[in-house]
Amino acid sequence: MYALKIIGEAAIMFDDEVTAERYGSPEGIVRVLQSLRSALTELFQSAGVNPSEIRASARELGLSKDIFWRVARITIADNMFEHSNQIPPRASVERVVSAVEQKGVSAELVRNVRDAMEEFEIMVASSSTDRTTFELMLPGLSMDNITQRQESIRKQAFLSNSSIWGVQAQIAFKAFFMIPSKNDENMLDLANISGLIDFRRLRKVAWPIYQRRIFNDKGATYSQTLEPIEKNTDAECDLPVITEFCSRPLPRLSWRSTETVKYYEIEPDLIGNSGAITCILGGISRRSAGRYRDENNDRGGLIYELSTPVKKIIVDLFVHRELQFKMPPDVILFDRMSCLKGYSPDLEDRKQLPLSNRVLSLGPGTAGCSTHHIPEYLKMLDRVTAKIGCSSEEFNSFRFTLNFPPIPTAIVMRFDLPDAPDNVSVRTASDETLVDKQTVEFQ
Repeated sequence: MYALKIIGEAAIMFDDEVTAERYGSPEGIVRVLQSLRSALTELFQSAGVNPSEIRASARELGLSKDIFWRVARITIADNMFEHSNQIPPRASVERVVSAVEQKGVSAELVRNVRDAMEEFEIMVASSSTDRTTFELMLPGLSMDNITQRQESIRKQAFLSNSSIWGVQAQIAFKAFFMIPSKNDENMLDLANISGLIDFRRLRKVAWPIYQRRIFNDKGATYSQTLEPIEKNTDAECDLPVITEFCSRPLPRLSWRSTETVKYYEIEPDLIGNSGAITCILGGISRRSAGRYRDENNDRGGLIYELSTPVKKIIVDLFVHRELQFKMPPDVILFDRMSCLKGYSPDLEDRKQLPLSNRVLSLGPGTAGCSTHHIPEYLKMLDRVTAKIGCSSEEFNSFRFTLNFPPIPTAIVMRFDLPDAPDNVSVRTASDETLVDKQTVEFQ
């Protein structure tokens, strides 16, 4: 049965039964909000419009600052629910889109925003009586936010650490992909792409950017071969650099190793903005971790080491839809001041630091993961999925962010491992265990 509703100045026609199924769940609402956010982000990036620079961008587009801000803030907020109860009416969005369209962006990107805005209005019309009622639904979908006081203290620590250690970065990110191994039903392939955006030296120092170790639940380390996403010839060492997304000239890198870990470092170079670099890395570990619970392991975990002053971290997790892991994962902030290396779940309760941020579900596929903090991010993700032979739509997506993370720490994403099906025999050898640790020492 079709219904007609008036939302603002627009008349919305929709099929009651279809829209109830599509938008009648938290997941449906999240998908629509992410679609609108992603479409706007891609439009701004294509036009070279920076949504964070409100005055300059508004002037460039010939818009008032207030009109541009109301639309731009949808793409800027870390938590997509932060301004979702203040999404402007279609007329305001259309004014911004039309102004950006004049800069020669593709018709497809413009159409994507208009389609996403239309779907948002259909969702509001089908989910509630009006915008005000719809906005009352949103708090139940939102993450808890870190208090302003906590973030202020971490920002002070960031500035102090930048001065002490002589380095800082704007953004550090890591995206994990978990895929069933094609050659072994017991195992997982683990892929990742990671990077430092606008890393700066405040004085001439070398700084670690990447290291890799893998542990089982007992804390034992075992080695894995990392297959680079890009078989590069430009890098001066065997670090899995994806040169297409790195700054030019390519960052100067060196490496050293011990029996259990290999370290890669950014070499000393120019200081300040003159020496700012962006370095993107990516690799795949085949048959890297176990897929099911066994006598040695009850839980799986992915670990992101933090040892450099950085303004923001973004950690994304992409879980293949064939994997029956309970999601979203738990997340803890693990102390690396008193526990310098190694990992065991037995230490979690004693070594975790206060953390109120949670992992946010971004829905199916990678399209909703676009962010203005990471240029060409969707293109990077497409590079990974193409390398592992999967479609981006085969994954469920999750995100964790934290401003001014304390150092030295580690972000640990944890999840329970399922029991193996009756027709699968689980191996329990200590070198084929279930916790993958990829210690990426970025900012």
